[in-house]
Amino acid sequence: MNAVQSYLKNIGKSVKYATVAYVEKNAPATKEFKETNSELFKDITASIRDYKSTIRRAKDEMENTPIYRQGSYAFENAMSDIRSGKLYNKQREDDAENDFSTFGGGDFGFELDSDFSTGNGTGGSDDTTSSEITMGEKSMLSEIHESSKRSAHRIGSTIEASTRYMVETSKMNANLIYSQNAKMSRSIDAG
Repeated sequence: MNAVQSYLKNIGKSVKYATVAYVEKNAPATKEFKETNSELFKDITASIRDYKSTIRRAKDEMENTPIYRQGSYAFENAMSDIRSGKLYNKQREDDAENDFSTFGGGDFGFELDSDFSTGNGTGGSDDTTSSEITMGEKSMLSEIHESSKRSAHRIGSTIEASTRYMVETSKMNANLIYSQNAKMSRSIDAG
């Protein structure tokens, strides 16, 4: 190493020590932050250096979340339907409906064909009302049921698409952070 390089290196060290001393004196919270978070910084540095296992662990953790598993299931079903041409898969819808009806211990005691009677032959507290549901009321209940089913399907599709976009955004953010960290590590290594 020649004299100029040695001189510049020593000046750099002096500036570093002077800066540390100044910050410790004038901003003690910064020093405390460094001391209390030094273990965190070590873990972050180790994670950056061993990025392959870090990415693998993060991927495993993400894949074990219920949202990811359900999203994968929905995506696989959608792709299967697209490949087979069954864009309206009635069997899968019926299976999902059966799964939902057994969720929480039953169908919650609600039947569209119920006459809503109180068991004493009356339709309620008023004896003059009929205990029969008219065809118009049944039709209205049926339409409400179908509308609710379509609405739930649309909400599910929206959640699926939103989840897919969030996963893609997270992937892009992780790639950006990784590339920035790699670039910073290379510049640190280069001196």
